[in-house]
Amino acid sequence: MTETATDQSSASTIDVHRPIVVVGALRSGTTMFGLMLAGHADIAFVGEFEESVRFINDGRLPDPADFAERLRNDRMSQDRGTEPPPTDLGVIGMIHELSRRYAASERGSRVGFTIHSKPDMVPLVWPDARVIQLMRDPRDVARSCIRMGWVGNAYRGCEAWLDTEPRCARLIEALPHENSTTVRYEDLVARPEEELRRVCEFLGLPWDPAILDYPSRSTYGPVDEKLSYQWKRKADPREIELVESRCAEPMKKYGYELSTPAKAPGPIRRAALNLDNRLRVLDFNRRRFGLGLLLARAATRRLPLPAATRRRVTDRWHEVQRAHYK
Repeated sequence: MTETATDQSSASTIDVHRPIVVVGALRSGTTMFGLMLAGHADIAFVGEFEESVRFINDGRLPDPADFAERLRNDRMSQDRGTEPPPTDLGVIGMIHELSRRYAASERGSRVGFTIHSKPDMVPLVWPDARVIQLMRDPRDVARSCIRMGWVGNAYRGCEAWLDTEPRCARLIEALPHENSTTVRYEDLVARPEEELRRVCEFLGLPWDPAILDYPSRSTYGPVDEKLSYQWKRKADPREIELVESRCAEPMKKYGYELSTPAKAPGPIRRAALNLDNRLRVLDFNRRRFGLGLLLARAATRRLPLPAATRRRVTDRWHEVQRAHYK
């Protein structure tokens, strides 16, 4: 991918050392929030940047050559259509260079992006990042994960939230107090301008009303307060109890009231829920990807197939996934 002269000029002015990093669980509203920030004249928001931390394990950076190879095989990196940066930059330098490239075509000078996985690794790469944690009621997160087909029931649907919340907590603790803030999704959709003005003040940026014009730049509709607390209208009481039984303590921490004294399922019930989850996810994938591709995907994970075959199956799988993006 060759940068134009304009791209190179834009990239040279982008601040990659103090990025705006949005963190939160999958299906917590981070895409909509990112679209809002992208409307600000000073923010070059590039969407999800999971490949920046995905390959960092227990705080250990990968070897630069290994990192470059992983980027070549990473779906999100492939979608960007750019080659890995030179390995002599070191892994952190390579990540910074990637963010500069991704932001080069945007108009702002402050790069911003979203990270769902391993948000607690952010300070290792960007010690001066400005972090915005987006928090959403796990009862709604669980329902949304089920609709996406990632899980089959509410008991497993809240696991993304349970995994991300403590990681975000560690991230916030590792940063200076003034470098992080939390936005509740429910407050954002109830009082969007008030919350977004507060975010701009936190970032040291002037208010830009274009932030609220994201429907003209995306497939998303205007902010609707009915998007919050959907579980109250649509969730089965048994689903609610399952989520609350697993998420009670962190829910209280973020001000989410429990609807009932939830009782955790016993061993037999947990086994039944896990089996139910596997069967429902399998059925969803069969309908979405087709039985042939589903079996081929399983074979690439279990059998020593040729690299070309593995790549062909993986590319087809990613192609189907892209067709269902919003």
